[in-house]
Amino acid sequence: MKKLTEYFNKHQNDFNTEDMPEGHENRFKNKLLDKKRRKTVKLYYKFAAMAAVLLIPIALLIFMNNPKFITGKSNQAINTSTNLPVELKEVQMFYEKSIDNKITELNTLLCDNAEVNSNAVLKDLYEVDVVNKQLLFLLQQNTKNEIIINALIQNYQTKAAILDKVIVSIKENC
Repeated sequence: MKKLTEYFNKHQNDFNTEDMPEGHENRFKNKLLDKKRRKTVKLYYKFAAMAAVLLIPIALLIFMNNPKFITGKSNQAINTSTNLPVELKEVQMFYEKSIDNKITELNTLLCDNAEVNSNAVLKDLYEVDVVNKQLLFLLQQNTKNEIIINALIQNYQTKAAILDKVIVSIKENC
C-alpha cells in the first residue's frame, strides 16, 4: 500500500491531465451539503424515536393507573367503600391482608434459580387489581348484586391462589 501511495505522489501530474466536466465541482459540493442535511434529519428522527420510547410507556402507566381511564368515573367513586356491605368489607380486608403477607413472603423468597420473576408476577397481579376496581365500581352502583359480590370474592381468591402457586414454585426450585 505504501508503494502505491508513493507511486501516485510521484506521478501526480500524469493523472491530472484532463479537466473536470462543467459543473462537477458544484455537484460535488451539493452532494456534501445533502449528506450533512441527511445526517441532521436522521439525528432528529433518533431524538424523536427516543422521546417516543420514553414517553409512550410513561403515558400508558399514567392512564392505566388512573381509575377514571379504567371505568370512566372519578377516583372517589371507586375508592369509597362506604356503600359496601359490612360482610364484604371484612372479606375484602381479610384477602387484602392475606395477599399483602404473601407478597411480602414472595419478596423474601427470591433466589437466582427461580424460574419466576417477581416483577412479572406483580405485573400480572396488577391486571387482577384492574378487574377488582371495575367490580367495586359496579358493586357501588348495585350493592345487593350477588353475582358481582361473588365475582369480587372469586377475584381475591384467584389473586391469593396465584401467589400461593408462585411461592410453592419458588420454594421447590430454590
